Amino acid sequence: MTVKIIYLFSEKVKPVNAPVNRGIKDVPRMLEKVKEKGVLVEMINIDNLSSEEKLEKYLDAASASVIKKYKIRQIFGTRRQSAVFFGREVPALIVYDEKGNVTDVYPHEKIFGIKTIWDFLNEVIKTQQ
Repeated sequence: MTVKIIYLFSEKVKPVNAPVNRGIKDVPRMLEKVKEKGVLVEMINIDNLSSEEKLEKYLDAASASVIKKYKIRQIFGTRRQSAVFFGREVPALIVYDEKGNVTDVYPHEKIFGIKTIWDFLNEVIKTQQ
């Protein structure tokens, strides 16, 4: 069960126009709906985080991707520079359970394609009605 969601974004850098960011303009409104359903939502401007704090959040995302066998390296970066777009050109959403364990990260890529932040939030809104 989703208990806490952290949304990482940048006020200085606009999200890139790419499939990984499909529906990104709707995300703040969708997060408000999710919050109304009892999920703790934290919106963090990544520009205000230290390098260590950014790395900590990326490692949370990476741990979820390893457990779930998702690809995120080239979602949030390049082959040579992982996390270079994390929370900036590509906003990130990290999901935690009631124990504080990371359970998911969005966007991510699996065999079937990319699952965006919008896709996940849309599912949460529909299933918690």
